[in-house]
Order: sequence, then C-alpha cells, then structure tokens
Amino acid sequence: MKKLVVFLLCMVLLTLYTEANPIIKESFAKQLLRSKRQAGYPDEPMREHLLHMQALDQRAQETSMENWLNPHCTPRCDRNYGHPV
Repeated sequence: MKKLVVFLLCMVLLTLYTEANPIIKESFAKQLLRSKRQAGYPDEPMREHLLHMQALDQRAQETSMENWLNPHCTPRCDRNYGHPV
C-alpha cells in the first residue's frame, strides 16, 4: 500500500514538473484560439472539400440560371412549367 502511494506521488510530481501536463496556461490557450489555422491540421482537408463543394454548387446555380433565363429555349426551360413526377 505504501509503495502504491509513493508511486502515485511520483507520477503526479512527474506530470506536474514536465511538459506532459495536459493542462496548458491561460495565455497559451488564448494564443492558440487567436492564431489562424494553418494547413496540415486534421480538419483542414474537410474544410478544403467543403469550399470545393461550395464552388461547384455556385457554378451549377449560375449555369442553371443561364439556362432558365435564356429566351431561345422556351417552353422547355420555363421555370413556371411543372413537369409531372
């Protein structure tokens, strides 16, 4: 029992006095929150994918509007004409 207490005390002291402490200082945490994310973070590929999908969606909407607003393709391009499901 005494060895266990000594071992746990040593582990706590090692954790507190080395860089293995999971608790960071407040100033360092604020700096992390202020800093801009750089490429290479785990969520960066998802962000790039979402930006790519947004660009594709914007391009599809613009192409669709070009087709709908084209005066030479009535009536099949009429937005008000409903096609049966």
